[in-house]
Amino acid sequence: MAVVMSVPEHRLFKYTGTPSEPVLVEASGTLMYTKNVRVFTILKDCLGDGLVAKGERGEIVTRALMVLAHDRAAREEGPINGLQYCRPIRFFSFLKALLTDDAFQTLMNSTPVVPKSKSKEQEQEDIRKDFKAAFQHAWISVSHFVLGDSKIIRVENLRNFFFRSAAVQCAPNQAGIDCAAPLVFAATKTHVVDPTSDIGVFQIQTKNRISPTPVTVPTHQTRPGVTPEDRPTVTLLIQYEDAGTSDHNVHHNSSLATRNPLYRSQPNNYQITLRGLTAFRLDDKEKIDIQSLLDLTSTMEAFPRADREDNVKLMRGLRPTFTEDSFQDWIPKSVWT
Repeated sequence: MAVVMSVPEHRLFKYTGTPSEPVLVEASGTLMYTKNVRVFTILKDCLGDGLVAKGERGEIVTRALMVLAHDRAAREEGPINGLQYCRPIRFFSFLKALLTDDAFQTLMNSTPVVPKSKSKEQEQEDIRKDFKAAFQHAWISVSHFVLGDSKIIRVENLRNFFFRSAAVQCAPNQAGIDCAAPLVFAATKTHVVDPTSDIGVFQIQTKNRISPTPVTVPTHQTRPGVTPEDRPTVTLLIQYEDAGTSDHNVHHNSSLATRNPLYRSQPNNYQITLRGLTAFRLDDKEKIDIQSLLDLTSTMEAFPRADREDNVKLMRGLRPTFTEDSFQDWIPKSVWT
């Protein structure tokens, strides 16, 4: 449900927003799965005019993947207190619904961010737990997203969104992360949550490209002043640029060699990088729709007669783009005659 906030004087468009209302979320989830709605097909059709930038498309895909994974896991577990979608689920159940079996297993064996320059003994001192041990009692609740500024993206504020079943989409130009979801650590459903020690953060950065250098996302934004003894953070870095490749790339990161203390050893930050789409649990139709939605194909890849040399030569003669293998020297022998 979209609410009209204001209409400019020129009347060419209107500003709308979607309220964070759990009842609406539950109703929309029920309708969506009753009618077997294909979310990525709808997004592809809506954004097919090219008016939305590639980076923003990547963020939209990431948020859709998270909500759909949460819904899938929630349906498998069944309703709680009459709620099917707007409810917490085990973090591992969410990750199993989001990732393929191979990618999930790689994630379970990942370790915190530590400097590459450290010795084995120093690394072992920092690595207290692998991912499986660190998050075995974690819960997540991501039935929808809300928009928040940089001051909202902090653990002391994020914890409130857990009980609203919402994750937070960062404001435009937010450095470091694009969205964040609170985690609650509870061994049982009757556990009384401590607002200080039982809260963790799942933060995500999306790039609709491959970064030429390693990227380490610090935790100083979501957890300012947090001591190493506090609950861990999961940082997921998604790079979609090679979404058409057949091999998925899942690995955990070491910290960068830098003087900035924010990027040094983070013994409670488990950062995972996913490249492409094959690490995600998607069917063939969803992968095709996402590739189209992300607009990853080049002019030549989309050319329908790319297998015919004469047609390719004619197309390149129009110079829609310049590449090294098609570049020509058209400077005359004498510029001034």
